[in-house]
Amino acid sequence: GVSVLVAVTFSLAPFRRTLRLSMEQALKSAGQNASLSRVRVRGGNAAIAFQIAMCFTLLVASGLTVRTLLNYEHQNLGMDAKKLLVFDVAPHGLTTDTQAGAFYSRLLARLRAIPGVKAAAVVKFRPGSGWLHSGGIELDGRTLRTRSGARAEIFHNMVGAGYFRTIGVPVLQGRGITAADGAKAAQVIVVNEDFEREFLPQGALGHKIEGQYEIVG
Repeated sequence: GVSVLVAVTFSLAPFRRTLRLSMEQALKSAGQNASLSRVRVRGGNAAIAFQIAMCFTLLVASGLTVRTLLNYEHQNLGMDAKKLLVFDVAPHGLTTDTQAGAFYSRLLARLRAIPGVKAAAVVKFRPGSGWLHSGGIELDGRTLRTRSGARAEIFHNMVGAGYFRTIGVPVLQGRGITAADGAKAAQVIVVNEDFEREFLPQGALGHKIEGQYEIVG
């Protein structure tokens, strides 16, 4: 939108100047042009060159943007994005976790009852909006570090029951998050293949993160 607006503005600038000329000014323009100084001529040429450069830059930027969008369309997102609908919900007036839990339970029940809906789940940060970033995570009582010795930076999210099935991500080992993993149950966590390959190549199941989250999948 901004690129198009700037391009139109630059392209219409000389046209606006022409419309402001009266008939008398137009007739005298030939004589006036003949008396222009070299400085003014150079200034006009510089302005034209600047407009052409800006238009060319905007065209290139627009082409790169379109190509990026096309690449995203065919990029592997790690989930089945076809027929997947994600949206934010910001309920008001909920002051306790119990109220919030009851609200989302009713919401999920209504969504799952809609004809054609195969699955529905909640997540704190929806896909595409970013995840929580953490450093200095402990794995089995020791600070998690990369192979180079630096503190590992981990991105994590909080998801509800059936989340992986809803977004089409298969759980390769163990299990996903279920309805039994409530607030009063033992805290569990699911990691991806990259995490296991980097930090637990012998197998991730059963290990604990931060001393309380057991890896179950």
